[in-house]
Amino acid sequence: MNKDINISKLKQIELAILEQFINICNKENLQYYVIGGTLLGAVRHKGFIPWDDDIDVGMPREDYKKFLKIAPKYLPKEYFLQTHITDKEYPANFAKIRNSNTTFIETSLNKCNINHGVYIDVFPLDYYPTNKIKSFLFDIYNKVLSFRISAVFNLENIHYPLYKKIIRKTISSLLKVIYPNIHSALKKRDNLFKSVKERNLITNHCGAWGKKEIAPIEWFGKGTELYFENLTVKAPKEYDKYLTHIYGDYMKFPPKEKQVSHHYTDIIDLEKPYTEYINKGNIK
Repeated sequence: MNKDINISKLKQIELAILEQFINICNKENLQYYVIGGTLLGAVRHKGFIPWDDDIDVGMPREDYKKFLKIAPKYLPKEYFLQTHITDKEYPANFAKIRNSNTTFIETSLNKCNINHGVYIDVFPLDYYPTNKIKSFLFDIYNKVLSFRISAVFNLENIHYPLYKKIIRKTISSLLKVIYPNIHSALKKRDNLFKSVKERNLITNHCGAWGKKEIAPIEWFGKGTELYFENLTVKAPKEYDKYLTHIYGDYMKFPPKEKQVSHHYTDIIDLEKPYTEYINKGNIK
């Protein structure tokens, strides 16, 4: 994260996007929940975690599909709803809403010719199989597709141990032979997420916490209201159980050395559009 940026202004830009998102959900009666660090921030800080700037929301798959369809007619012209369909080099199975008048170029995506505006993440929430054999096969296929997709990310400057970088690069190269087309892998992963029909467990398959994000569907329910900065947001009904499941004693602050943003960025400019910094996908 650039040390000289106005963190307060960055958060205000993200909050403005979140407010637009909530307004659309309310107008169209769509279910959503704040999740991940955003939920933790809402419960523990009534807003952002002080040292972070993430905003993550999740939507049940059917609501997510409806949102992707109707959101563009509501969003202001400077906001872009980014998916691997609307932005052909965007390599993820979840959406972002970006402010195109700003710049937030992450190291991992700096080789992708995509919209690089400041954003919030919008994740689909899907079911997870309860049968052990089915879940085992699901996890293997998901891991294979995930590795293939990650081949387009620039991970050279991310702080992975050298052996992990070598393993990832080797496996990714092999999978390029099986899935030469990145869009094929993205579509197959979407279909995998949507393939589970039993409605007992729900998860964010694209989340940072892996299997810790798998939870009984009853924990989400219709949701409950919490405060996040100046906004009222929807959270999972059993947010205490959910946060404990992921973080353990979530009210306890991490050590000082871990109170840092997890973003690795090349350029952040809150005054200029990302197009000022890229030329055919390359940073100028």
